[in-house]
Amino acid sequence: MGTHKTAITTQSPLGVTAKIYIQEIARKNIPSYHAPYNTNLIGHSNQGKEIVVNSIGRYVFGVPGVGPHVRIVAEGNIAQIYYQENIETEVLNFINEIKHYIESTNLNPIKNG
Repeated sequence: MGTHKTAITTQSPLGVTAKIYIQEIARKNIPSYHAPYNTNLIGHSNQGKEIVVNSIGRYVFGVPGVGPHVRIVAEGNIAQIYYQENIETEVLNFINEIKHYIESTNLNPIKNG
């Protein structure tokens, strides 16, 4: 099983904030983040409350106790989203929606410090 990647060009370098930045952009702006997605995965909050992985966004980015199904690495203003080659079409479409939104929207640059 191989790994594939999607490169996203951002307006400013993201560094270690890349995953959080991309996840927040997707959560707030991409409706399919909240689209139902069937899994039997369940995470848990610090208080022990169950967090059901029941949306594409939760599946892709993970929840406490359930790791993400992508890896995001940023170098300069390029963020690479790595994923397994057998990723489902709807998840790949979601990743491509994120790429399109970030690259085509005039987002506020990241403030350092």
